[in-house]
Amino acid sequence: MCPSCWSTALVNRTSSGRGVIHTFTVQHRPGAAGFADEVPYTLVLVDLDEGVRVLADLRDYEEGALAVGMRVKARFEPGPGNVVLPRFRPAAQETT
Repeated sequence: MCPSCWSTALVNRTSSGRGVIHTFTVQHRPGAAGFADEVPYTLVLVDLDEGVRVLADLRDYEEGALAVGMRVKARFEPGPGNVVLPRFRPAAQETT
């Protein structure tokens, strides 16, 4: 539902998966049992270019390079159990 007006009249739209990091945190305790083997991991709140804000984890970044405003790109990858999750990487590393 829309967080502004509470409408349930939602529409699916295609996104490029590109955006900028709004904020981030490093998780040292898993947010769910399925992520226990992945700690520590970095969660990022990303402002997508299309205006949507998304929470996901960040992969393959150089230590010390993580910053608010960093350009990132999402890829969908297998996660714990039988789910597919969006996972971000620095946009400079993306070739597609």
